[in-house]
Amino acid sequence: MNNPKVRAILLFVLVLAFGVLIFGGYIIKKEKPPIPDKIIDESGTLLFSGADIKAGQNYYFSRGGQHIGTIWGHGSYLAPDWSADYLHRMGLFLAAKYNGLSAQQAEKFSQADFDGLDPVKQAEL
Repeated sequence: MNNPKVRAILLFVLVLAFGVLIFGGYIIKKEKPPIPDKIIDESGTLLFSGADIKAGQNYYFSRGGQHIGTIWGHGSYLAPDWSADYLHRMGLFLAAKYNGLSAQQAEKFSQADFDGLDPVKQAEL
């Protein structure tokens, strides 16, 4: 490692890599979703508060929950939980099929379509 050219390239790569990591951290912090002060239902009853959300996050982190992720590993730590997304979409597809739709129609069945059904039908599906 006595070659100055190799040292310069290594230093450049290190600075670039850490620069990308720092910039990524900044973007993540800037774009994180807001935590509401309170969540209430239609009647005005307080369901939970922002402090409850933060307490839940602290519990999640204290149990190492951010490392559980998906069966492929680190889903909630590094990326969206694609397995949960898949299971949700598969559930909608199966609900549409049980509701009598064809496979082509069931592929287009969305959460909004499910929410549009009456509560009895939703419970049945």
